[in-house]
Amino acid sequence: MQKLKYDDLLQQLHKNKLYPVYFFTEEEAFLKDKAIELLYNKLISKGASTFDYNLIYGEETDAKTILETIQTPPIIAKKRLVIVKHFDKMNISYREQILAYTEHPIDFVVLVLETDKVNTNTGYYRKLAQKCATFYFYHPYNIQNAVDFINTEAKKNNKQISRDTIMLLVNNIGLNYLELNNEFQKLLIYVKDRNIIKLEDVEHCIGVLKENNIFELQNSIGKRNLHNSFIILENMLENGASGVYLITMLLRFFKELWLIKILRENHITEQEIWTTHLPHVFYFYRKERIQLARNFTIKEIAQIFALLLNTDIEIKSTSTSERILMEMLIYKICQIGNA
Repeated sequence: MQKLKYDDLLQQLHKNKLYPVYFFTEEEAFLKDKAIELLYNKLISKGASTFDYNLIYGEETDAKTILETIQTPPIIAKKRLVIVKHFDKMNISYREQILAYTEHPIDFVVLVLETDKVNTNTGYYRKLAQKCATFYFYHPYNIQNAVDFINTEAKKNNKQISRDTIMLLVNNIGLNYLELNNEFQKLLIYVKDRNIIKLEDVEHCIGVLKENNIFELQNSIGKRNLHNSFIILENMLENGASGVYLITMLLRFFKELWLIKILRENHITEQEIWTTHLPHVFYFYRKERIQLARNFTIKEIAQIFALLLNTDIEIKSTSTSERILMEMLIYKICQIGNA
């Protein structure tokens, strides 16, 4: 069975389709909060929140409290909305009582059970997933997930935005729904009543041309310019970029170079690569990516993948300074293959 996600919930609510019990799971907290906000706006009218909305935390409550709450009829709204966050932190005996409730839910209540990532393929959560309207909230896996998210937000706000404009935004912000949403909200304020969000709006509002960004770091490393790479790295770290984010973006960059090298080995022309095989690379950067790929062999890129993985592990598991680890990483990448 296909797993339902945030976009599926949007479509269902647009069609006024509601369930008595929802199960929101996985690690993407921002989208789960957005989903709860959607349900709140759908069900709770202005002035009704005091009477018909309840937010409960699993680690602070028991089954009796939840069951008593959902048995209380709404006063103003048509349905009471009860949110149980951190449901997975409740005692298992309490969770079993809530599972029993899902067999015969009350029609004047919408109950939302929210958890972190849990295994819905077996045991208790498999049973719960079968009884509820279950939605999975994942971090963005790739650029397309982030592009789809911005497209959805633009449509909700009656704005038009081209794919190239979205790509410029995503490539500068990264694969993070919360940060993408924050920057998109800035764009909405910036364009005011204008219906179209343009490339230059992103450039001015996000400031991609004013500060060192990930593209400058990628290109400098791609040119094996160690001195300039250190300067850009220092600037980015000073402005709040994390080592994990930088590694993620460098991994994406070298995957692109890897793809270009493989395609060239299979006699695909550079023109065809530029026009057909790099849809996730902002078109301003495609030709430069192809040129940078010439600076590395496939064997060297494979070694770089290993360096990126090892540095990611060290950042997450050792007390060594993140700055030192990133400097060592960039040094090794720029010097790779040199005798």
